[in-house]
Amino acid sequence: MLSQHRNAAGPEPSTGAHNAIDDERILDAAYPLFLAVGPRRITMADVARHTEVSRATLYRRWPNVRSLVAALVTREWSVLAASAFDGPGQPGRARLVDAVVRIASASREHP
Repeated sequence: MLSQHRNAAGPEPSTGAHNAIDDERILDAAYPLFLAVGPRRITMADVARHTEVSRATLYRRWPNVRSLVAALVTREWSVLAASAFDGPGQPGRARLVDAVVRIASASREHP
């Protein structure tokens, strides 16, 4: 599962006493639910139950379920994009073309 790999350019984890559970942990727990239910049928209540946090905790971080899904999808795409550039150093254009091909291929295989 790609979501287990962290990207240094990803979102910063939440800190502070009221944010004992960081965003990444919530997104990690919501990921299998997202795959099972799909982006259109997932609700904040479902995510709260599945991740064992309150809905208030979710709403403090994301204003609605669409923004939570966007954060999850963005994180997954960021991992795909970062891994696409992990290769031998080629000239700029060739490396970019190779990365686009890798991203497209990985996108088809990614759940």
